[in-house]
Amino acid sequence: MNEEFNDFRNRYIAKKALAKYVRVRLASEFGSIGESAIVWLIDVERSLSTLDELDREIIITRVLGFTVSETARLTHRGKTAVERRSARAERQLADAFLANNIISKSLLEA
Repeated sequence: MNEEFNDFRNRYIAKKALAKYVRVRLASEFGSIGESAIVWLIDVERSLSTLDELDREIIITRVLGFTVSETARLTHRGKTAVERRSARAERQLADAFLANNIISKSLLEA
């Protein structure tokens, strides 16, 4: 029971940290969080929702700067599994970003 609580707490902290990271990043990019930034954030959340829960957790921990080894430990998966799922999730997320017009295809080709 205690381990389950710790896992939940760690996921909750990671999600809160990601939200704070995004807010800080938006504020630095846009000066303040305006309507266009909010729309962008909603589009990103919609894109993330296309991933399954484990893939979202892997992407979030990697975006937060955790290493593959740390991500593997946090998600109770092997390093190879994390690397494979991360690559697949990044491709799915890029497709979702394209579909939601968050990025342009030329950006992916650069």
